[in-house]
This record gives sequence, structure tokens and C-alpha cells, in this order.
Amino acid sequence: VTEVPVKKARSKKTPTPAPVTAAAEPGPVFLVNAKQETSTILEPGWSKYMAVTGEFPITDESGAQFKSIQTAVSSQKDKFPADAWKPEQYRLYQLYLKQRYDNDAKFRAMIDTIKAANGSILFANGSVKAQDLGVGLKDGVVVGGDNLLGQWMLALS
Repeated sequence: VTEVPVKKARSKKTPTPAPVTAAAEPGPVFLVNAKQETSTILEPGWSKYMAVTGEFPITDESGAQFKSIQTAVSSQKDKFPADAWKPEQYRLYQLYLKQRYDNDAKFRAMIDTIKAANGSILFANGSVKAQDLGVGLKDGVVVGGDNLLGQWMLALS
């Protein structure tokens, strides 16, 4: 009797699964509302400084200059039909935030610190009224709103 060599079946290697990475833990919430500062990693007064109510010049694409975002918004609103105003208002705020981020080192450092801490920015509007640009607050609790300003600030680079 002659033995026939038996070929061993090749073992199929099971692919090594990719390492599972946990979702980043949410970081601290930074409430932009001068009456209720929530941060210990930013200097006192940061909330009022980040607010969009102060004077910081803005220049639009046509070269028109405004002393603040409020001046830009109020001077442009009547030039647009109601259905076209929201996109224009958003464009002006985003332009303002980008120019401020690029030209105001203190503002940029605050936003970069919040981003580095994986934080979020809640832009409180000072009332319980929910709105698109910020959030409404009642007794320190968010009662609604789209918080577009906070989202746009975190998207700056």
C-alpha cells in the first residue's frame, strides 16, 4: 500500500477587524451670553467679547464698509425681498464671523481653544424665544433654536 501525500488545506486567515474608535466625548458647552458665563478655560469676559453685538468692522464683497454686523444687517434688509432676505442675512453673518476670525487674534484664540476642547458654542439670544441664529434660554435651560452662529463659529478656520 502506497501512501499518497495529502495536501493540507490552506487556512483562510480571518481579516483583522479595524480598531474600534469610540466617538469623541462631547466637550464643554460654551454659552455666549454675557449674563451667564460657563467657562473656566477662557478668560473672564470671554462671552461678552464673542458676542456679535459689539463694533467690529465688516467689508462686503462690493467694498462697502460697515462699523458692525448690526449696521450691515439693518442697512441691507430693505434692499431684499422678504423671501431672499434670510440667505442674505446668513451670508452677512458668515462674512462678519470669517473677517473677525481672520483679523481679531483674541476672537480667533477663543474659538480655537473651544474647538481644541471639543466644545460647542451655544449662542443665547437673551430671551426664551427660539430663533435660527441662536438658542432661547429659560432659567439657564435651552428651550430651542437652530444655533447657526455657534455652528458657524466652530466651522471657522
